[in-house]
Amino acid sequence: MLCTVLHEKGLNAPYKATHKNHPCVIWASESLENWLWLKDLTAELNKEYRYRFNKEQSHQSFIVSESIALPPLPSLGITERPLVMPDEYKIIGHAIDSYRHFYAYGKKHLLKYTKRSRPFWLNDIEKKDK
Repeated sequence: MLCTVLHEKGLNAPYKATHKNHPCVIWASESLENWLWLKDLTAELNKEYRYRFNKEQSHQSFIVSESIALPPLPSLGITERPLVMPDEYKIIGHAIDSYRHFYAYGKKHLLKYTKRSRPFWLNDIEKKDK
């Protein structure tokens, strides 16, 4: 997504552009702070990757993200994050809660916790449903 924004702004990037019309790519291109937030997320995901899979080396996508240029985007602060999920999980104006519900119900089959406890919010959601 970071590289796609760079391509959309006419800059070179190490990865090809992909999914340029995806709501998250569009969101990342709305403001410099959105793009930087996504870049920071890449660093946090890399930490989790190294921890979860006992890796000494960083993931290549993180290494690439550290070397790319800043895109010429307006500084507008963090804008409202897109809710890319079925409507039944959306809580307008509450991206975190929306995604938590989406994963708790719509993507429950993907949830697997190794080396970590289940997150508190998953337990909280399940308690509310009982």
